[in-house]
Amino acid sequence: MLGAATDAALRRIERSLTRERALFVAAIFLPVLLLSETAIIWSAPEHRWAFPFGHDFVAFWAAARLHAEGGIEALYDLPRFAALQASVAVRPGLLLWHYPPVYLLLILPLAALPFWLSWALFQAGGLAALALAARRVLPRLDRLGWAALLGAPVIAVSLVQGQNGPWFAAFLIGGLAAWQDGRRWLAAGLFALIAAKPQIGLLVPVAILARRDWRMAGLALVATMALVALTTLALGAEAWARFLSNTAALSAPLTDPALLAQMPTAYASAVLAGVPGPAALALQAALAALAAAAVWWLWSRPGLPRELPLAGLLFAVLMIPPYGFRYDMVAPLAGTLAMACHARATGWRPGERLLAALLWLWPAAFPALALATGIQSGYALLALGLIWTLRRAAAALPAGRIDPR
Repeated sequence: MLGAATDAALRRIERSLTRERALFVAAIFLPVLLLSETAIIWSAPEHRWAFPFGHDFVAFWAAARLHAEGGIEALYDLPRFAALQASVAVRPGLLLWHYPPVYLLLILPLAALPFWLSWALFQAGGLAALALAARRVLPRLDRLGWAALLGAPVIAVSLVQGQNGPWFAAFLIGGLAAWQDGRRWLAAGLFALIAAKPQIGLLVPVAILARRDWRMAGLALVATMALVALTTLALGAEAWARFLSNTAALSAPLTDPALLAQMPTAYASAVLAGVPGPAALALQAALAALAAAAVWWLWSRPGLPRELPLAGLLFAVLMIPPYGFRYDMVAPLAGTLAMACHARATGWRPGERLLAALLWLWPAAFPALALATGIQSGYALLALGLIWTLRRAAAALPAGRIDPR
Protein backbone atom coordinates (compact mmCIF):
# COMPACT_ATOMS: atom_id res chain seq x y z
CA MET A 1 0.00 0.00 0.00
CA LEU A 2 2.75 2.44 0.98
CA GLY A 3 4.72 1.63 -2.16
CA ALA A 4 1.72 2.24 -4.39
CA ALA A 5 0.96 5.53 -2.66
CA THR A 6 4.58 6.63 -3.02
CA ASP A 7 4.61 5.73 -6.70
CA ALA A 8 1.39 7.67 -7.27
CA ALA A 9 2.77 10.73 -5.47
CA LEU A 10 5.98 10.53 -7.48
CA ARG A 11 4.04 10.37 -10.74
CA ARG A 12 1.99 13.42 -9.74
CA ILE A 13 5.14 15.39 -8.91
CA GLU A 14 6.80 14.44 -12.17
CA ARG A 15 3.71 15.32 -14.19
CA SER A 16 3.96 18.82 -12.71
CA LEU A 17 7.54 19.16 -14.01
CA THR A 18 6.49 20.29 -17.45
CA ARG A 19 8.90 21.74 -20.01
CA GLU A 20 7.12 25.09 -19.85
CA ARG A 21 7.52 25.35 -16.08
CA ALA A 22 11.11 24.20 -16.22
CA LEU A 23 11.93 26.77 -18.89
CA PHE A 24 10.27 29.53 -16.85
CA VAL A 25 12.27 28.67 -13.71
CA ALA A 26 15.52 28.32 -15.65
CA ALA A 27 14.96 31.67 -17.35
CA ILE A 28 14.22 33.69 -14.21
CA PHE A 29 16.45 32.13 -11.54
CA LEU A 30 19.69 33.89 -12.47
CA PRO A 31 18.28 37.42 -12.95
CA VAL A 32 16.22 37.14 -9.76
CA LEU A 33 19.28 36.11 -7.74
CA LEU A 34 21.44 38.87 -9.24
CA LEU A 35 18.76 41.49 -8.52
CA SER A 36 18.31 40.17 -4.99
CA GLU A 37 22.04 40.35 -4.31
CA THR A 38 22.17 43.87 -5.68
CA ALA A 39 19.28 44.94 -3.45
CA ILE A 40 20.94 43.41 -0.39
CA ILE A 41 24.26 45.14 -1.01
CA TRP A 42 22.76 48.52 -1.91
CA SER A 43 20.50 48.46 1.15
CA ALA A 44 23.59 49.26 3.24
CA PRO A 45 24.18 53.04 3.03
CA GLU A 46 27.96 52.64 2.91
CA HIS A 47 27.67 50.43 -0.18
CA ARG A 48 24.95 52.33 -2.06
CA TRP A 49 25.70 52.11 -5.81
CA ALA A 50 28.88 50.07 -5.18
CA PHE A 51 29.62 47.18 -7.53
CA PRO A 52 27.64 44.35 -5.84
CA PHE A 53 29.28 41.16 -7.16
CA GLY A 54 32.60 39.34 -6.99
CA HIS A 55 32.79 38.60 -3.26
CA ASP A 56 35.41 35.89 -3.90
CA PHE A 57 36.77 37.44 -7.06
CA VAL A 58 38.39 40.17 -4.94
CA ALA A 59 41.13 37.65 -4.10
CA PHE A 60 41.85 36.86 -7.77
CA TRP A 61 41.93 40.51 -8.80
CA ALA A 62 44.03 41.53 -5.79
CA ALA A 63 46.51 38.71 -6.41
CA ALA A 64 47.00 39.68 -10.05
CA ARG A 65 47.38 43.38 -9.25
CA LEU A 66 49.77 42.89 -6.33
CA HIS A 67 51.97 40.59 -8.37
CA ALA A 68 52.06 43.18 -11.14
CA GLU A 69 53.09 45.82 -8.60
CA GLY A 70 55.62 43.92 -6.52
CA GLY A 71 56.01 40.29 -7.56
CA ILE A 72 55.51 37.22 -5.39
CA GLU A 73 56.56 38.94 -2.16
CA ALA A 74 53.80 41.54 -2.56
CA LEU A 75 51.24 38.80 -3.16
CA TYR A 76 51.99 37.24 0.24
CA ASP A 77 52.14 40.58 2.08
CA LEU A 78 48.98 40.02 4.16
CA PRO A 79 48.28 43.64 5.22
CA ARG A 80 48.73 44.84 1.66
CA PHE A 81 46.58 42.01 0.30
CA ALA A 82 43.85 42.82 2.85
CA ALA A 83 43.93 46.55 2.09
CA LEU A 84 43.55 46.04 -1.65
CA GLN A 85 40.63 43.66 -1.15
CA ALA A 86 38.95 46.08 1.24
CA SER A 87 39.14 48.83 -1.40
CA VAL A 88 36.62 46.99 -3.60
CA ALA A 89 34.88 44.43 -1.34
CA VAL A 90 31.29 44.91 -0.19
CA ARG A 91 31.25 41.86 2.07
CA PRO A 92 33.26 41.58 5.29
CA GLY A 93 36.19 39.21 5.66
CA LEU A 94 39.61 38.54 4.17
CA LEU A 95 40.21 35.88 1.51
CA LEU A 96 43.71 34.41 1.55
CA TRP A 97 45.61 33.30 -1.54
CA HIS A 98 45.83 29.49 -1.81
CA TYR A 99 45.97 28.81 -5.54
CA PRO A 100 49.01 27.24 -7.22
CA PRO A 101 51.26 29.43 -9.41
CA VAL A 102 49.70 28.03 -12.60
CA TYR A 103 46.44 29.75 -11.68
CA LEU A 104 48.26 32.99 -10.96
CA LEU A 105 49.86 32.85 -14.40
CA LEU A 106 46.43 32.45 -16.03
CA ILE A 107 44.85 35.43 -14.25
CA LEU A 108 47.73 37.92 -14.54
CA PRO A 109 45.93 39.90 -17.31
CA LEU A 110 43.29 40.87 -14.71
CA ALA A 111 45.80 43.26 -13.14
CA ALA A 112 45.43 45.76 -15.98
CA LEU A 113 41.66 46.20 -15.53
CA PRO A 114 39.44 47.89 -12.95
CA PHE A 115 37.71 45.47 -10.61
CA TRP A 116 34.22 45.56 -12.14
CA LEU A 117 35.46 45.14 -15.71
CA SER A 118 37.84 42.39 -14.67
CA TRP A 119 34.93 40.53 -13.05
CA ALA A 120 32.72 40.99 -16.09
CA LEU A 121 35.31 39.70 -18.58
CA PHE A 122 36.32 36.80 -16.32
CA GLN A 123 32.72 35.64 -15.91
CA ALA A 124 31.78 36.19 -19.56
CA GLY A 125 34.85 34.23 -20.64
CA GLY A 126 33.99 31.37 -18.30
CA LEU A 127 30.42 31.14 -19.56
CA ALA A 128 31.57 31.29 -23.18
CA ALA A 129 34.11 28.53 -22.57
CA LEU A 130 31.46 26.42 -20.83
CA ALA A 131 29.01 26.90 -23.69
CA LEU A 132 31.66 25.96 -26.25
CA ALA A 133 32.55 22.79 -24.33
CA ALA A 134 28.87 21.91 -23.86
CA ARG A 135 28.25 22.07 -27.59
CA ARG A 136 30.74 19.24 -28.04
CA VAL A 137 29.23 16.90 -25.46
CA LEU A 138 25.56 17.94 -25.43
CA PRO A 139 24.68 18.31 -29.11
CA ARG A 140 20.97 17.79 -28.44
CA LEU A 141 20.57 20.80 -26.15
CA ASP A 142 17.46 22.77 -27.08
CA ARG A 143 16.22 26.09 -25.72
CA LEU A 144 15.37 24.51 -22.37
CA GLY A 145 18.77 22.81 -22.20
CA TRP A 146 20.68 26.03 -22.81
CA ALA A 147 18.55 27.87 -20.26
CA ALA A 148 19.15 25.07 -17.75
CA LEU A 149 22.90 25.23 -18.37
CA LEU A 150 23.52 28.99 -18.36
CA GLY A 151 20.73 29.94 -15.96
CA ALA A 152 21.37 27.27 -13.32
CA PRO A 153 21.62 28.17 -9.62
CA VAL A 154 25.28 27.11 -9.54
CA ILE A 155 25.99 29.56 -12.39
CA ALA A 156 24.21 32.30 -10.47
CA VAL A 157 26.30 31.49 -7.39
CA SER A 158 29.46 31.61 -9.48
CA LEU A 159 28.53 35.03 -10.90
CA VAL A 160 27.65 36.53 -7.54
CA GLN A 161 30.81 35.24 -5.89
CA GLY A 162 32.96 35.80 -8.99
CA GLN A 163 34.19 32.23 -8.94
CA ASN A 164 35.92 30.05 -11.49
CA GLY A 165 33.58 27.04 -11.61
CA PRO A 166 32.56 27.57 -15.26
CA TRP A 167 36.19 27.86 -16.40
CA PHE A 168 37.37 24.60 -14.86
CA ALA A 169 34.22 22.73 -15.84
CA ALA A 170 34.90 23.91 -19.40
CA PHE A 171 38.51 22.69 -19.26
CA LEU A 172 37.38 19.30 -17.93
CA ILE A 173 34.40 18.82 -20.25
CA GLY A 174 36.25 20.16 -23.26
CA GLY A 175 39.24 17.93 -22.57
CA LEU A 176 37.09 14.83 -22.21
CA ALA A 177 35.15 15.66 -25.36
CA ALA A 178 38.32 16.30 -27.38
CA TRP A 179 39.74 12.99 -26.16
CA GLN A 180 36.57 11.10 -27.05
CA ASP A 181 36.76 12.70 -30.52
CA GLY A 182 40.38 11.57 -30.98
CA ARG A 183 41.90 15.09 -30.71
CA ARG A 184 44.46 14.11 -28.12
CA TRP A 185 46.70 17.19 -28.30
CA LEU A 186 43.77 19.51 -27.63
CA ALA A 187 42.63 17.25 -24.81
CA ALA A 188 46.12 17.25 -23.32
CA GLY A 189 46.26 21.05 -23.37
CA LEU A 190 42.89 21.38 -21.66
CA PHE A 191 43.76 18.73 -19.06
CA ALA A 192 47.00 20.61 -18.35
CA LEU A 193 45.04 23.77 -17.56
CA ILE A 194 43.25 21.90 -14.77
CA ALA A 195 46.61 21.92 -12.94
CA ALA A 196 45.58 25.42 -11.87
CA LYS A 197 42.92 23.74 -9.70
CA PRO A 198 44.16 20.15 -9.50
CA GLN A 199 41.39 18.67 -7.35
CA ILE A 200 39.03 19.06 -10.34
CA GLY A 201 41.16 16.74 -12.46
CA LEU A 202 41.82 13.85 -10.08
CA LEU A 203 39.60 11.46 -12.04
CA VAL A 204 41.08 12.23 -15.45
CA PRO A 205 43.98 9.76 -14.96
CA VAL A 206 41.46 7.15 -13.79
CA ALA A 207 39.49 7.49 -17.03
CA ILE A 208 42.63 7.47 -19.21
CA LEU A 209 44.04 4.38 -17.51
CA ALA A 210 40.65 2.66 -17.69
CA ARG A 211 40.75 3.13 -21.46
CA ARG A 212 44.42 2.01 -21.54
CA ASP A 213 45.17 5.01 -23.73
CA TRP A 214 48.89 5.29 -23.04
CA ARG A 215 49.38 7.89 -25.75
CA MET A 216 46.80 10.15 -24.10
CA ALA A 217 48.46 9.62 -20.74
CA GLY A 218 51.84 10.60 -22.15
CA LEU A 219 50.53 13.68 -23.94
CA ALA A 220 48.66 14.89 -20.85
CA LEU A 221 51.80 14.45 -18.75
CA VAL A 222 53.95 16.31 -21.27
CA ALA A 223 51.45 19.17 -21.57
CA THR A 224 51.15 19.52 -17.80
CA MET A 225 54.92 19.52 -17.32
CA ALA A 226 55.27 22.11 -20.09
CA LEU A 227 52.74 24.38 -18.38
CA VAL A 228 54.50 23.99 -15.04
CA ALA A 229 57.83 24.80 -16.71
CA LEU A 230 56.31 27.88 -18.38
CA THR A 231 54.89 29.00 -15.05
CA THR A 232 58.26 28.58 -13.36
CA LEU A 233 59.97 30.52 -16.14
CA ALA A 234 57.44 33.35 -15.91
CA LEU A 235 57.01 33.60 -12.14
CA GLY A 236 60.19 32.04 -10.77
CA ALA A 237 60.78 29.04 -8.52
CA GLU A 238 60.00 31.26 -5.52
CA ALA A 239 56.32 31.19 -6.54
CA TRP A 240 56.22 27.43 -5.95
CA ALA A 241 58.13 27.69 -2.68
CA ARG A 242 55.71 30.30 -1.32
CA PHE A 243 52.70 28.30 -2.47
CA LEU A 244 53.94 25.10 -0.80
CA SER A 245 54.78 26.90 2.44
CA ASN A 246 51.27 28.34 2.50
CA THR A 247 49.36 25.06 2.02
CA ALA A 248 48.95 24.50 5.78
CA ALA A 249 46.42 27.34 5.80
CA LEU A 250 44.14 25.20 3.62
CA SER A 251 43.22 23.16 6.69
CA ALA A 252 41.21 26.08 8.14
CA PRO A 253 38.16 25.62 5.86
CA LEU A 254 38.02 21.96 6.91
CA THR A 255 37.01 22.97 10.44
CA ASP A 256 34.79 26.03 9.89
CA PRO A 257 31.06 25.05 10.00
CA ALA A 258 30.07 27.99 7.79
CA LEU A 259 32.47 26.79 5.09
CA LEU A 260 31.72 23.10 5.59
CA ALA A 261 28.06 23.89 4.93
CA GLN A 262 29.07 24.97 1.40
CA MET A 263 31.16 21.85 0.70
CA PRO A 264 29.30 18.90 -0.91
CA THR A 265 31.88 16.36 0.23
CA ALA A 266 31.68 13.25 2.39
CA TYR A 267 34.17 14.79 4.81
CA ALA A 268 32.04 17.91 5.29
CA SER A 269 28.90 15.79 5.72
CA ALA A 270 30.56 13.68 8.40
CA VAL A 271 32.13 16.57 10.34
CA LEU A 272 28.87 18.53 10.40
CA ALA A 273 27.19 15.38 11.74
CA GLY A 274 29.67 15.30 14.64
CA VAL A 275 32.17 12.73 13.33
CA PRO A 276 35.77 13.45 14.46
CA GLY A 277 38.09 14.78 11.76
CA PRO A 278 40.32 11.69 11.33
CA ALA A 279 37.30 9.38 11.05
CA ALA A 280 35.69 11.78 8.57
CA LEU A 281 38.84 11.71 6.44
CA ALA A 282 38.83 7.90 6.55
CA LEU A 283 35.20 7.89 5.39
CA GLN A 284 36.08 10.36 2.63
CA ALA A 285 38.92 8.10 1.44
CA ALA A 286 36.72 4.99 1.40
CA LEU A 287 33.90 6.67 -0.51
CA ALA A 288 36.37 8.33 -2.88
CA ALA A 289 37.76 4.90 -3.71
CA LEU A 290 34.25 3.65 -4.52
CA ALA A 291 33.57 6.69 -6.72
CA ALA A 292 36.88 6.20 -8.55
CA ALA A 293 36.04 2.51 -9.06
CA ALA A 294 32.67 3.50 -10.54
CA VAL A 295 34.36 5.91 -12.94
CA TRP A 296 36.87 3.21 -13.89
CA TRP A 297 34.03 0.79 -14.64
CA LEU A 298 32.19 3.33 -16.81
CA TRP A 299 35.26 4.30 -18.85
CA SER A 300 36.46 0.74 -19.32
CA ARG A 301 33.20 -0.43 -20.93
CA PRO A 302 33.28 -0.14 -24.74
CA GLY A 303 30.10 0.62 -26.57
CA LEU A 304 28.36 2.73 -23.94
CA PRO A 305 26.72 5.93 -25.20
CA ARG A 306 29.44 8.57 -24.79
CA GLU A 307 27.37 10.72 -22.42
CA LEU A 308 27.24 8.00 -19.75
CA PRO A 309 30.95 7.73 -18.85
CA LEU A 310 31.17 11.51 -19.19
CA ALA A 311 28.27 12.08 -16.79
CA GLY A 312 29.64 9.56 -14.28
CA LEU A 313 32.99 11.32 -14.13
CA LEU A 314 31.34 14.75 -13.81
CA PHE A 315 29.15 13.61 -10.91
CA ALA A 316 32.13 12.02 -9.17
CA VAL A 317 34.51 15.00 -9.53
CA LEU A 318 33.59 16.40 -6.11
CA MET A 319 33.29 12.97 -4.50
CA ILE A 320 37.07 12.50 -4.47
CA PRO A 321 38.68 15.41 -2.55
CA PRO A 322 37.55 16.43 0.96
CA TYR A 323 37.84 20.06 -0.17
CA GLY A 324 35.41 21.51 -2.72
CA PHE A 325 32.68 24.13 -2.79
CA ARG A 326 29.26 24.47 -4.33
CA TYR A 327 30.54 26.80 -7.05
CA ASP A 328 32.56 23.81 -8.29
CA MET A 329 29.28 22.00 -9.00
CA VAL A 330 29.22 23.33 -12.58
CA ALA A 331 30.76 20.00 -13.62
CA PRO A 332 27.93 17.95 -12.02
CA LEU A 333 25.47 20.37 -13.64
CA ALA A 334 26.84 19.32 -17.02
CA GLY A 335 26.57 15.70 -15.89
CA THR A 336 22.90 16.26 -15.05
CA LEU A 337 22.23 17.72 -18.49
CA ALA A 338 24.11 14.86 -20.17
CA MET A 339 21.89 12.38 -18.35
CA ALA A 340 18.79 14.40 -19.21
CA CYS A 341 19.76 14.30 -22.91
CA HIS A 342 20.25 10.53 -22.66
CA ALA A 343 16.94 10.04 -20.86
CA ARG A 344 15.10 12.21 -23.36
CA ALA A 345 16.51 10.16 -26.23
CA THR A 346 15.85 6.75 -24.65
CA GLY A 347 12.81 7.45 -22.47
CA TRP A 348 12.53 8.84 -18.95
CA ARG A 349 12.11 6.35 -16.12
CA PRO A 350 10.11 6.96 -12.93
CA GLY A 351 11.91 9.34 -10.57
CA GLU A 352 14.52 10.53 -13.07
CA ARG A 353 12.86 13.86 -13.85
CA LEU A 354 12.60 14.64 -10.15
CA LEU A 355 16.23 13.68 -9.55
CA ALA A 356 17.38 15.86 -12.46
CA ALA A 357 15.38 18.79 -11.07
CA LEU A 358 16.88 18.34 -7.60
CA LEU A 359 20.42 18.09 -8.99
CA TRP A 360 19.83 21.31 -10.91
CA LEU A 361 18.26 23.26 -8.05
CA TRP A 362 20.03 21.97 -4.94
CA PRO A 363 23.23 24.09 -5.06
CA ALA A 364 21.02 27.04 -4.18
CA ALA A 365 19.61 25.34 -1.10
CA PHE A 366 21.94 22.88 0.59
CA PRO A 367 24.31 25.32 2.41
CA ALA A 368 21.42 27.01 4.26
CA LEU A 369 19.90 23.62 5.05
CA ALA A 370 23.26 22.37 6.36
CA LEU A 371 23.68 25.41 8.63
CA ALA A 372 20.14 25.04 9.97
CA THR A 373 20.12 21.28 10.50
CA GLY A 374 23.73 20.07 10.45
CA ILE A 375 22.84 17.78 7.54
CA GLN A 376 25.03 18.23 4.46
CA SER A 377 22.89 16.90 1.62
CA GLY A 378 25.07 18.00 -1.30
CA TYR A 379 27.24 14.88 -1.26
CA ALA A 380 24.27 12.53 -1.07
CA LEU A 381 22.74 14.13 -4.14
CA LEU A 382 25.98 13.76 -6.12
CA ALA A 383 26.05 10.10 -5.13
CA LEU A 384 22.48 9.69 -6.41
CA GLY A 385 23.56 11.24 -9.69
CA LEU A 386 26.40 8.75 -10.00
CA ILE A 387 24.08 5.84 -9.15
CA TRP A 388 21.64 7.08 -11.80
CA THR A 389 24.45 6.97 -14.34
CA LEU A 390 25.59 3.50 -13.32
CA ARG A 391 22.08 2.08 -13.57
CA ARG A 392 21.62 3.55 -17.03
CA ALA A 393 25.03 2.22 -18.09
CA ALA A 394 24.28 -1.28 -16.82
CA ALA A 395 21.02 -1.27 -18.76
CA ALA A 396 22.80 -0.05 -21.90
CA LEU A 397 25.15 -3.04 -21.99
CA PRO A 398 24.11 -6.00 -24.16
CA ALA A 399 20.95 -7.66 -22.78
CA GLY A 400 21.14 -5.25 -19.84
CA ARG A 401 23.98 -7.28 -18.31
CA ILE A 402 27.14 -5.96 -16.71
CA ASP A 403 30.20 -6.69 -18.87
CA PRO A 404 32.04 -9.46 -16.96
CA ARG A 405 35.52 -8.20 -17.86
